Amino acid sequence: MSEKLDPEQVTSVMNDCFCMMGQCIEKHGGTIDKFMGDTVNLASRIEGASQTGQILVGPATYKAIKAGLNYKTLNPIPLKGKSEPIPVYELLS
Repeated sequence: MSEKLDPEQVTSVMNDCFCMMGQCIEKHGGTIDKFMGDTVNLASRIEGASQTGQILVGPATYKAIKAGLNYKTLNPIPLKGKSEPIPVYELLS
């Protein structure tokens, strides 16, 4: 879906989806702590592991944008809050 729509359209669709899910969760007595927190935290931790001028991405980003770009697969790195080291990829061009 995200490859075929403008970012604004994806945001609108996702916001509508989260709103409907939130209503359903609350209807059944649940609460929502976060939606994107883990993704943002992972990106922040990977950024913190990079060197100046180096662009590192995690597995989801790599999978989403790998076509047409050159990456170097690095050794998985241990990150705070993760039980297993995370695969990372360095963007070369």
